[in-house]
Amino acid sequence: MKKLFFLTLILSFLTISCATGITSRYSVTSILPIDSFVKVEVQVKVTKCQKEESGVCVSNKAIAHGSGAVIKNTRKGAYILTAGHVCEEDDMKNQFVSEGYDFNMRFEVLNMDGKIYDASVLAINKNLDTCILFADDLNEKAVRLRRHSKPAIGEKVYNIAAAAAIFDVDMVPVFEGRYSGDTSAMMGDRKFSVYTIPAIGGSSGSPVVDKDGVLVGMIHSVHRRFLSVSFSPRTEDLYKFIYSVL
Repeated sequence: MKKLFFLTLILSFLTISCATGITSRYSVTSILPIDSFVKVEVQVKVTKCQKEESGVCVSNKAIAHGSGAVIKNTRKGAYILTAGHVCEEDDMKNQFVSEGYDFNMRFEVLNMDGKIYDASVLAINKNLDTCILFADDLNEKAVRLRRHSKPAIGEKVYNIAAAAAIFDVDMVPVFEGRYSGDTSAMMGDRKFSVYTIPAIGGSSGSPVVDKDGVLVGMIHSVHRRFLSVSFSPRTEDLYKFIYSVL
């Protein structure tokens, strides 16, 4: 299993942690929650100063990309579902701080109009690899939620993702796939859902919806040797996480 986090490398000492659009024979535009989609950008800045008397400081930046979907909107902003490792900063922060760097991580989301909004982390579930962000002033329609929306095995599903950071105003890749069931193989004791959806860095946090446009999953990782097999929290686990925060 490989986590999907697309990193535009500006820092020489940061490493990448971690397919094509599918066209349907019929239009599903009317049910796909395109307007609920956001691209997530994580900006990392590290600074290290030499001895105080020299006054010389060196700063480096990196930008990582993921995907997300608005799951609730309010007058003050919107709640966004994305992958947990997109929001995770502890490991990276601890590494740089231990080496004497000042560390800063900033979250932004881009809507389909290309507008940028500041965001902050509200909750992370490491076991599910899920995260909820809150974006101030973002006012987009939320994806449809329905607790008992688990797809049947073999059912067609759709995925909206800024795969490989491919994203522009009114443009985001849309993929088709099938729900294949749940497995605990390669995942320890916890079961995750398997989808035949192609995924790559930048797909992390991307929503999976059924034929009615209802949220059924969220891609967080992909099989290392088979990039058309991707993984998501089970629908029931995903909804438990969402409603524990909202």
